[in-house]
Amino acid sequence: MDRSNERRQKSSGLPGCLYALAAPAYAIRGLAALFRLIHIWRLSRNGYVECPHCRAVNALDLLATCPKCHMTEFGNRLSCGGCGTLVKAFPCEACGVAIRIF
Repeated sequence: MDRSNERRQKSSGLPGCLYALAAPAYAIRGLAALFRLIHIWRLSRNGYVECPHCRAVNALDLLATCPKCHMTEFGNRLSCGGCGTLVKAFPCEACGVAIRIF
């Protein structure tokens, strides 16, 4: 029984070491999520997105239909107020090319 207690005491530092080794990876993931959130916040503050192909300005607040539940409402075309679906891309109003947001 003394040996099992010694093993438990020796291995008790292992989870702490693993957390310390994984901390930089979680920090990088957290920074990536923060940059994505800042990008989305800037888009919502501007209220428009420029098409990368034809440089036409596309409004974000307009009458839009959700691709999942087919609810039509006036508001932000990036999220549905009915089912909560986030739209990752939408077609440009001028040229029809898909504009990826998320």
